[in-house]
Amino acid sequence: MAFKRIPPILVVQNNAWWCWAACMEMINRAHPEKFSGTIRNQSEWIAAMQASPVAHVALNSHDGLNMSFFGQFTNAIGMLFNGWIGPPAGVPDLAFAESKLHHSLLLAAFRVPGGCHFVVIHSFDGSHVGYTNPAPGTGEQRTDYSRIQSGPLMIAWKL
Repeated sequence: MAFKRIPPILVVQNNAWWCWAACMEMINRAHPEKFSGTIRNQSEWIAAMQASPVAHVALNSHDGLNMSFFGQFTNAIGMLFNGWIGPPAGVPDLAFAESKLHHSLLLAAFRVPGGCHFVVIHSFDGSHVGYTNPAPGTGEQRTDYSRIQSGPLMIAWKL
């Protein structure tokens, strides 16, 4: 199992809650043709989501994206998604995730203390996942497969 895309140009999130919007800007910039040729920045992604019929459940009071409504969010912006609840019942299927990377960069959400965080996955190399983290001071990172498979994971891709 190994597939790599060119890492996206890093977009640093504008505040602690906008990791999802920064990731969407990165994916959108890498694949403008999949988003009708329109490139939105973080603020524009926030505004578009606020105008969406699912905004009242998908966004928190700080415009952070609620991981529990990931499916409604991805559906609203025309992305497909899959999620795993984590061990022991639902270990993330990295072969499946890699197959979706063939379509586009992957928006990925995972749990962190106090909520969730979003990153953009760009590679699987047989033992590690490569991703771009929008949090200030992070950027390009790698983690081993066992860490990814140790908890809940949600991914989205654009056909």
